[in-house]
Amino acid sequence: MKDILSVVGRPGLFRILSKGQNKLLVQSLEDGSKTFLFPGHQKIISLCDILVFTETGNKLLSEVFKDIYVCFEKKIIEYNPKDEKQIRELFAKAVPDYSKEKIHLSDMKKIFKWYNLLVKNNIDLEAEFNKLNENISNNNSNNNGLETEKNCVQ
Repeated sequence: MKDILSVVGRPGLFRILSKGQNKLLVQSLEDGSKTFLFPGHQKIISLCDILVFTETGNKLLSEVFKDIYVCFEKKIIEYNPKDEKQIRELFAKAVPDYSKEKIHLSDMKKIFKWYNLLVKNNIDLEAEFNKLNENISNNNSNNNGLETEKNCVQ
């Protein structure tokens, strides 16, 4: 998920196609359009750098995606974006320990939307989860039990 990006002020997600000196060529996961992003001028965030607040601490977004993936049996989540109760129930079903004070309805909608985009674009989430688990294991064995927040696949 290191090559999947969110761009502040732009809807959806983007996949890195190539990297230039001061720019990235990306493709929208929503409509397939290609465009350049300029990291020095736009706030660009890799999905593997995003943390989600839980009652027990922070959780990597990729771990939340894994919880959703398992909970909803690898399928797209069908929900009504205007039904607040349904969204909260679905999110609680997949991520029961989420922080009710810090995670807002808009965050839940965005996470569901992003998850659905990944599934629709045939991103191999299981392979990503396996890489993540390997990386976490390697980090934990190399740092004497200290956990790191950046466990992205390189």
